[in-house]
Amino acid sequence: MKFHSVFFLTLFTVIFFSCSKNQPVQIEEEEATPIEAFIGGKILSKNAYLCLLGRDAKMHGVIKLSEGKDISVLEIDGKIDTKFIPDENQNFEEGDGENNEVKGREYAHVVYDNLDFWLERAVFALNCKNAVAIEKTFLYSDSDLSQKISSPQNPLKFAAIIALSLEASNSESENQKSVKIFYYDTKEKAVRQAFVSSDSISAREDDIVVSQIVESLKVTARAAPRNELFSKAAKYKPCKKVLAALNEQKVEKKTYNYQEVLKSVQRMSFGVNVDELMTVDQSKDPFK
Repeated sequence: MKFHSVFFLTLFTVIFFSCSKNQPVQIEEEEATPIEAFIGGKILSKNAYLCLLGRDAKMHGVIKLSEGKDISVLEIDGKIDTKFIPDENQNFEEGDGENNEVKGREYAHVVYDNLDFWLERAVFALNCKNAVAIEKTFLYSDSDLSQKISSPQNPLKFAAIIALSLEASNSESENQKSVKIFYYDTKEKAVRQAFVSSDSISAREDDIVVSQIVESLKVTARAAPRNELFSKAAKYKPCKKVLAALNEQKVEKKTYNYQEVLKSVQRMSFGVNVDELMTVDQSKDPFK
């Protein structure tokens, strides 16, 4: 019996190891660690809100940012980390859900002041730097500046805040006719790209700051605040076009209503032909 036990034990061991050799070895693959990177961006909307996603699955604005502010956009494995939030009050009829495009807003994962937020994708541009229109600037869809963009904002007004593509600013050609920019389309409520004449915009800080001062002077009437704005502008050295716009604000301009002037003339107790006075020889007394 002892011999039989040893024989069967040996046979079982040989069979077990033979079967084990034919079994495929399973190796657990480690999940690849996602590669994260940050891309610089600029706010182009006058008002943009950094949001937090609430338990109600809605975005809640917590911090308000103005145009020109810097943000860092999170990229995971080469793609921007985004979240789509459907619009409220969507009413699909039964059976039509597959035929209707779900409307909503796309938000990008951004970092601002070392904190994580969500920001609407339509209010900022990537890989760009701040710039400004230094004169009436026409928008084109091509780099040859032959196809004007159909938009109520075309042309851009003086002092309009835009963003210059880093591709354009790093171009080797200094005498390039056009450059690519990003601007905020107020009708579409989204950032759009376009081509403009390189002479009509500037990315210099002095031009950006002074052009905004000029816009403030246009709506400031009191003397003391105006003097403060002029003093602030004196610290910078803008280009000729922006400096000319600043100097225009130093000249006081008054407008008169034609009908009011006509009534005033009619109430005069004596009549003098002003046009005649301006054309006669001023060295002679016109009343003699």
